[in-house]
Amino acid sequence: VYVELLMTALVLLSEAFIVQSYCGYLFSNKSTKFKTACAYLVGYVILLILAVFWGNLYVNALSYTLVNLIILYGFYVCGFVSAIFHSIVLTALMCLSEVLCTVVISLYTQDYSAYQTRVPVFAALAVISKLIYVLLCVISARAFSPHKSGTYENKSMWKLCMLPLSSAFVAVVVAYICIYGELPMDLQIAVSICLGVLFFANIYTIRIYNNTEKVNYD
Repeated sequence: VYVELLMTALVLLSEAFIVQSYCGYLFSNKSTKFKTACAYLVGYVILLILAVFWGNLYVNALSYTLVNLIILYGFYVCGFVSAIFHSIVLTALMCLSEVLCTVVISLYTQDYSAYQTRVPVFAALAVISKLIYVLLCVISARAFSPHKSGTYENKSMWKLCMLPLSSAFVAVVVAYICIYGELPMDLQIAVSICLGVLFFANIYTIRIYNNTEKVNYD
């Protein structure tokens, strides 16, 4: 139970970083970074509570949309209609990433029992899903971006997209090994930690790239 709670919390933490990267690229902050960070913390703790104690797919999707709507409208320079639109987009992209992850995994296995019984398999599938979410958000943020978009920027974007794509491929290979291989517990823990580091390295790199691009544009 505690492991499941921890993994769910880490998944939501990763989603918070992805949403922050998306919103930070498109909009300027209305409040201080500290207040915005507190808003994410409170909002995603509420999502964690709902996910653990309610566990309904539709409730989770609706609450995810509402939390992001409140954060967008309350803490970014973003109109209400625009906040509604982008919160729905984020939910749709998140759901699409889950579907695409399932499609990828189903190419080599139909047995999802390992997802519930092995921590590294859960970690690998979560990382695959969130890396796809990152990729979709990067592309969508550029599509909706008010920044200049020239040939150089477009080439740079596709190079940037290769980072989550290649990382997702690594996670797919790891998931395959963990599903069909019997790894000792210490190696399972090490693999799970490495997958987490891989994901957050992607987020950190993309955030640096986004900040650099915005500074160059300004």
